[in-house]
Amino acid sequence: MKSAEVIKKILSYIPPSTFIISSSGRVSRELYFLGDRSENFYTFGAEGVGSSIAIGVAKKIPDKKVIYIEEASTTLINLSALSLYEKYILGNFVHVILDDGMNKFMDLSSFLRNVSEVQGFRYMTSFSKFHNFKSVFTSSAGNYGAIIFRVRIEPSDEDVIDIPLSPAEIVNRFSNRIMEVTHGCVEYRGQ
Repeated sequence: MKSAEVIKKILSYIPPSTFIISSSGRVSRELYFLGDRSENFYTFGAEGVGSSIAIGVAKKIPDKKVIYIEEASTTLINLSALSLYEKYILGNFVHVILDDGMNKFMDLSSFLRNVSEVQGFRYMTSFSKFHNFKSVFTSSAGNYGAIIFRVRIEPSDEDVIDIPLSPAEIVNRFSNRIMEVTHGCVEYRGQ
């Protein structure tokens, strides 16, 4: 299964009010072309910061589902973000890791399983197929913590066209959407 297939499945399962933050590179570009919406925030040129953005969004709008999608290499760049799951009880947060198995330095699945026991993830599992995958995106974990998924994907070297939005456009429309949802209870200090 390729990353685009996973993203397409996620988009087919989620309610329209779900917010999605994607990591830089392929994930953001595929998400854009498969289902661009004002509830999507695409990071690019900032490898490893998407999870921190997603955690902040999930904390600010606890009544909405927030999904963060990234490649396994990005997870490894910012492992410290996983420690925030224990600090903030994010029952509305789903972290999807697309793992192409190309990392030869660490068994990511075992690492995440061990970290989840310590850090308080609601549950961590690994799927190569979409067994019970839908329920994660359509139900709430409640106030028990984040859900983290590692999904095994096939490596891909296919080109994906760049997103035709500027960073300012992405930030502005996403921020405006959050302002609508929170009825203006979010302060944005951007340009």
